[in-house]
Amino acid sequence: MKEYFGFEKINESGLEGELVEMTPREFIQKTMPGAAFSEIESYIDKEKARNYSEKMNLGEKFPVPCLINYSNCACHEGKHRAYAAMILGIQKIPVQVIDKKSMQFFTWE
Repeated sequence: MKEYFGFEKINESGLEGELVEMTPREFIQKTMPGAAFSEIESYIDKEKARNYSEKMNLGEKFPVPCLINYSNCACHEGKHRAYAAMILGIQKIPVQVIDKKSMQFFTWE
């Protein structure tokens, strides 16, 4: 798992959260709670994910996938990276889980 994801990038956002492990499929499923995996998979750019998996195999590090407001997943980042990990047969990936309460929201006028 460490060889594919750059742990140094976890806290660059300054948001509070915890690092957990889950399967790539579990992460992808949490991006659209209640949807069938096949439906979620239809939104994944397979070429992009294959490109990521090739780069991972060559040693390139990727930011850790992120879920914000884990219980109902209000937002996520990293679905294609998780799918790339699934292509490579990686059993567990690190995921940064951020509680929405630690975020500040801004509006533009």
